[in-house]
Amino acid sequence: MTIVFLSGSRRITRLPDDVALRLDAMVDGELEIVLGDANGADRLMQAYLDRKGYRRVRVFHSGASYRNNLGAWPSEQVDVEPGVTGRAFYTRKDKRMAEAADFGLIVWDGKSEGSLANARELAQLGKKSVVYVVPRRAFTVVREPAELAALEADAGGSATDLNKSEKQTHQTSFGF
Repeated sequence: MTIVFLSGSRRITRLPDDVALRLDAMVDGELEIVLGDANGADRLMQAYLDRKGYRRVRVFHSGASYRNNLGAWPSEQVDVEPGVTGRAFYTRKDKRMAEAADFGLIVWDGKSEGSLANARELAQLGKKSVVYVVPRRAFTVVREPAELAALEADAGGSATDLNKSEKQTHQTSFGF
């Protein structure tokens, strides 16, 4: 069973149509989905999958309880040592999802360090991720950690870069 790690920026307030189409393809392909419990992109993707009635979802959370589990899906608690706070509190959960997944789909606002950290973690594990860069309205495939520096530097890229990125993405098959 193919497992996809869904992730994204907390500042995302609307699920992009292009991302919804990718989620539809995952549902049609009956892929297993793991995602977090944060507000923003996680919650939006949860809401979308719940509206679809999709059940092959597992929600990961740090600490004793989850913040969001809109579909009442099975959840997995990731223990965090006492005293760990801030981004580090959630990093262990994200690493666990990256380890469990075969590849990732990340909705990035062009600024979130956490979203890029998830793409980096997947790449370090030898796993690909498809990053939807919201300001550019384009997907970019990340295979290696070094590709993230270029992605970060080019988050607001030109129309020429946008067309190049879309062409490269369409040439790569992820099965969704």
